[in-house]
Amino acid sequence: MVDHINRITSALESARVMTLEAAAVASSKFGESSYTQYSKNISPQQLREFLNSRYSQEVKDGMNKLISALVSDDQQLDIESYFADVIKNINSEDLKVRKLICIFLLRFAERNPNLALLCVNSLQKTLSDINADIRAISVRALSDIKIDSLHPIIWLTLKKAITDSSANVRSEVAFAIIKLNRQNPEDFEEDSVLLLSSLLADSDPQVISSTIILFKECFMNNLELLHSHFRYYCEIINSLDSFAQSGLIDILNVYCKKFIHRPTITELTGDNIQNQTMVFPDHFIDIPFENYTIDYDPDLRLFLDANKKLLFSDNPLVLISVIKTHLNFCTPIDFVKNGLPLLLMRSFAISKDISVKNGLLQIVLLICNKNPKIFYPFVKKFFILRHESYLTSSIKLEILSKLADETNIKSIIREIKYYIKNFKSVSIVIKAIKVLETCSQISDIYETHILKWLINLIEVNTSNTDKALNVTPVALNYIINTVRVIIQKQPTRYFVDIVKLTTLLNHKKFNLNDNSKANIIWLIGEIAAIEFKICPDILRNLLKNFINEGYETRLQILILSAKLLSYDIDNFNKQIKEIDVNGQTSFYDFRTSRINQLFTSIIYLCKFDKSYDIRDRARWVSSLFESRKYEIATLMLQAPKPIVKDDDTLTNIKVDSDIKVYFKNIPWSEISDTSNDAENVDIREPAKLKDYSRYLKNLSSTSFMSKRNSERFVIHNTNNKADEIISTEPVTTNSSTQKTKKPYKLQSLEEFFADIPDSSAKGKPKKTIIIEESSSSDETDQDDDEDYYEDDDEEEEEEDDEDEDESSEEDDEEEGDDDNNENLVHNPSIPEIRM
Repeated sequence: MVDHINRITSALESARVMTLEAAAVASSKFGESSYTQYSKNISPQQLREFLNSRYSQEVKDGMNKLISALVSDDQQLDIESYFADVIKNINSEDLKVRKLICIFLLRFAERNPNLALLCVNSLQKTLSDINADIRAISVRALSDIKIDSLHPIIWLTLKKAITDSSANVRSEVAFAIIKLNRQNPEDFEEDSVLLLSSLLADSDPQVISSTIILFKECFMNNLELLHSHFRYYCEIINSLDSFAQSGLIDILNVYCKKFIHRPTITELTGDNIQNQTMVFPDHFIDIPFENYTIDYDPDLRLFLDANKKLLFSDNPLVLISVIKTHLNFCTPIDFVKNGLPLLLMRSFAISKDISVKNGLLQIVLLICNKNPKIFYPFVKKFFILRHESYLTSSIKLEILSKLADETNIKSIIREIKYYIKNFKSVSIVIKAIKVLETCSQISDIYETHILKWLINLIEVNTSNTDKALNVTPVALNYIINTVRVIIQKQPTRYFVDIVKLTTLLNHKKFNLNDNSKANIIWLIGEIAAIEFKICPDILRNLLKNFINEGYETRLQILILSAKLLSYDIDNFNKQIKEIDVNGQTSFYDFRTSRINQLFTSIIYLCKFDKSYDIRDRARWVSSLFESRKYEIATLMLQAPKPIVKDDDTLTNIKVDSDIKVYFKNIPWSEISDTSNDAENVDIREPAKLKDYSRYLKNLSSTSFMSKRNSERFVIHNTNNKADEIISTEPVTTNSSTQKTKKPYKLQSLEEFFADIPDSSAKGKPKKTIIIEESSSSDETDQDDDEDYYEDDDEEEEEEDDEDEDESSEEDDEEEGDDDNNENLVHNPSIPEIRM
């Protein structure tokens, strides 16, 4: 009777868990999952009951609610008050619950050190768990507890876990060292180096990937530890994680610059001319030869060949690291020959992340600053698309300004004109005008063409007609500024264009803003020395509307009047060459001078100007002429002006500082130019690797039972010269022990209850499985098998009756018998296995 009650109770518990799981995934009538609504309605008291429940599903629901409140920063729930309830479940069999507890410990363990120490013992016990995932989670949880007094215990745990048979656990050891070094890097420096040395010699690529991340963050000053692993890492770089690949390339870049000889470059010339030889320069663009060959050190060549394996990686970070290697060690010819420009543009095209796309474009801009010829074939790839962001478009325009030359100038100018006319973004239009100004510097022909096009654009845009374009005043001002810069280089050549601009000042149908008018007036003052006759009439027309002009225009009119008066005085002094009969020098007559009358009128208006700056400048300028300091006025007003440099942030797109630091040139060390030592010992001789997978020998381990196929699995030996066979040949089992799988049959209620295992039942007859010895012609394999299962004999002798009963109950399942029987390996020292 008691047995039946136990079975019914166990069945009801299973049904209850299944019901909760089904209710959690059911959909509500509003389309929102009922589980989400259910988790929202969990009260604080109910949450505490869930965390203390004996049912795994309720504990999981409670942890999900708690972590979601933690992530969303829910102020209504006092999350920290549940700390004691959470750590009670540290030994939960549910992996998800344990991961959530680790997240909780990471946040609150430092605030509650006394309670956090209660779970340390449980975490240490789980380090010997049969499940590798549980052991890895325990290592992670211990390293996340930021309590200084606990660090010695954690280091002892790491020393034990570093020889674990699971690669996941050893990887977590590497990340745990990173966390501990971030807190106290000096206290455990020696222990860290010892553990690092062991991790570097690991044979598993997963562990090497984690170790590379550890080395890059914490031990970049210990590059000598890589001597014996350099060649091995170059061979397995394709098997590492993508982030570890990038980190390894960055580390080996520094290593090669420090410990490997510089390449030598030999010029290829005719037979009668002696070839010149030089060492590889710090920058690959500093190679002076047109035709040359380069001689690499064998280890450096091995590293470069390893980089070629990663050229087609789908991770842009790996491609960027490979580009860095080529910029450090390869020539521009090799850079193009290996297809890096094409791969860079392809990665930009297929990437969907805007930040990645902008980063790749900035790398292109960085390379174009050094050698733009590399990207000449990809000019059209940098044309702007309408859906692209401002930063992407700006970087593309900056790259176009670097790539512009005689071969592609026509297509670039045509494209830039389209941007100026049709794009609505003011910033993009301004940047496009800047590129057009750069294109005008290529030749005089394109300079004249661009200047006329810009002046025509100004006339069309400032006219009150239907042909006026949608160019903003800011963009128009920048166009006039660009015209001024172009004309300032050769004012005598573009005199007609200057006259055409002056017609825009007082014409009623043209609407120029204050800044645009000021630029044109300043340009008129600069050509006064070339053609003085037209300037007074322009000044007279400007004086008519002086009081209605803007601040900048009024200021430029004042300066223009002073310039013209200064030029007029100098011209008068040049014409007077003879001295009067009375011996007195003739002076400039201010009363009869028309220019002085214009100047006086403007000074008078400026005295009553609302801007104190204009009033002060008017008094300063008038004092120069009243005190007859004409030479000082000439020096200050007629001095040649330098070409204005563009300081606008809208037009200055520079490479990001982080990218500059990443691609910063690494200087070659002088040590690389000398021999290693007197005995000529190879410091990069491969070291012996540590293969911890040999501990996976227990028949009951999950990692062994996961290998249910009959094929051999191979592990590299320490010298990397041959393969050591660990497993044996497929065995042949007795046909009487093999069972065929039965089709699924719907069970009745009595049969369902009969399948429930009875923990109180004892004395169940044990099942004996007879395994025939497989025939093998290789005696060496049999000897290896005996050594392989030597530890299994000792473990099976120590097992008690309860463990045997549990294993027999698990083997009674119909679907598991066949697999277990077919994959058991014969060992001569074990006559039979009792289940």
